[in-house]
Parts: sequence; C-alpha cells; structure tokens
Amino acid sequence: LVTTVIFTRNQTHQKTTEIKIGNNVVHATVANTPLKQAKGLMFVENMPRNEGMLFVFERESPHIFWMKNTLISLDIIWINSEKRIIDIQTANPCVKDPCQQYAPKEDSLYVLEVNANWAKTHGVKTGDYVEMDSFAE
Repeated sequence: LVTTVIFTRNQTHQKTTEIKIGNNVVHATVANTPLKQAKGLMFVENMPRNEGMLFVFERESPHIFWMKNTLISLDIIWINSEKRIIDIQTANPCVKDPCQQYAPKEDSLYVLEVNANWAKTHGVKTGDYVEMDSFAE
C-alpha cells in the first residue's frame, strides 16, 4: 500500500493513501487534522470513481457525520481499530438546516467517504477487512 504527499495550487500538502477492501482499491485523501476533518468533502462537485477521503481519528469513538455544504451523495464507511468495517450508510446532501446526522452502530477509528452506492456496487459489506497504512503520527 502506498501513501504519497501531493501539493495543491496553494502549495499546501495533502497526504493520499491507497485503501484495499477485497479486490477493490480506493485512492483517498487523508483528513487527519481537525481542520481537514471539519472541511471534509464540502463543496466538492464530483469525485472520480474509486477515490475518496479517509478520516483518521486519534481514538475510537462514535464519530458522527453530517452533510452540511456537501454537494454529492456519499457512502460513509466506518472502520474500527482492527481495520474491520463496522457500518456503512449512504448520505445525501443537506439542502437545509437542520442537517441529518449519520451515526455508526459502534465506535470507529477511521471513516472512509466514497461516492454513493460504491460499497453496494463493489460488494463491500460490514465485517470486511480493510488494508491500509497505519497512521500513528
């Protein structure tokens, strides 16, 4: 598995990583700071297939998500510290407040966001093992 650092137009670095679930590979931008996590995929108008965002948290917790200012529907995939998928939910953009909140059934350490219905299309389900780099930093 490969983790790289890319530079955006304003020369801020964004770490990306390769995530493997079964035979499926997702190239994900890593959101590992509170600022990156708060922004998430807000204002993104489209996302290429097999790309996403991986949220890396400091500890396992019931990380709750919402879709404020998110323009595309997403699959939210919660992953525990053992790198097992513990929940998958499809979330739609929030068109007016209050926005729906999406909470997992169990605590997670990672959350992967991909295009809506990606999990179903690729046969990804709860209990599946996720191969990815360790992000202890």
